[in-house]
Amino acid sequence: MNMLRHPYATLIRDISPVTPSGAPARSIAGDVVEVRAQLVRDGHDELAARLRWRRVDGAADRKERRWAVAPVGVEHSGGAVGSFRPRSPGRYEFEIQAWADRAATWRRDLRLRAGAGEDLEVEFEVGAQLLERLVDQVARRDRERLRDAIEQLRDRACTERVRLTAALDDAVAALTAAVPDPDDLTTSSRLTLRVDPELAVRGAWYEFFPRSE
Repeated sequence: MNMLRHPYATLIRDISPVTPSGAPARSIAGDVVEVRAQLVRDGHDELAARLRWRRVDGAADRKERRWAVAPVGVEHSGGAVGSFRPRSPGRYEFEIQAWADRAATWRRDLRLRAGAGEDLEVEFEVGAQLLERLVDQVARRDRERLRDAIEQLRDRACTERVRLTAALDDAVAALTAAVPDPDDLTTSSRLTLRVDPELAVRGAWYEFFPRSE
């Protein structure tokens, strides 16, 4: 079951790796674990997601017990793919969080309106307000970059081309893509992963043959 925190939240389904019996999936320390899911949501908003994982067995230290975060790529079809690399053997848990990426949706629609030759004044203000909501949620070192973009969006002394370039800046888009919307966040159920030492792979071969051989 998925834990939905919003009545119009994104449905996160078909998460893998998972076993049919519900037992923890298995991996090897140092190997990349690819996590896949399907995101489903009504409407036409762009979707964003992130992957969180941590170690949860008794031998985990304080640092390993903290959630680590990695970006998740989301296709137009809603397919989502992310990965993480557990460095040490133990038991881990992971989950996917998804939300409607309103900044990405705004940039998509802005491109369409600009291509159609529409007046963009209202759209520039909408974008400035969206970015203002996100300023305090990005790393301190990146906040000035967002503030500069907001200032350019609202600067009517700049040409429309300059303001459009600021709106569609790839660096700004990358900063906002990593920020979840706290008012529209869906968290999947947590899945477990058993991570074995590398020796377990080689040692497993002996199970195929009698010791006498």
